[in-house]
Amino acid sequence: MKAREFLEQVDWKNREAFYMLGVIYGQGLGVPANIKKGVEYLLKAEDYKEAKEELLKYKKNFFGKWVRR
Repeated sequence: MKAREFLEQVDWKNREAFYMLGVIYGQGLGVPANIKKGVEYLLKAEDYKEAKEELLKYKKNFFGKWVRR
């Protein structure tokens, strides 16, 4: 997926870019779903409103693994 490749190649300090990468990985858009990696990107987005909303879709299970709610 070109968008993911572009976003990962650039050294962004941009909350929107982290949000987009979080959605791509968390939902498996064009890549195998990797919720842990998606959540890591969403957390890097800090106080970005859409990232906070997306984070609500995930939780840690009893074993500390990130899963969908």
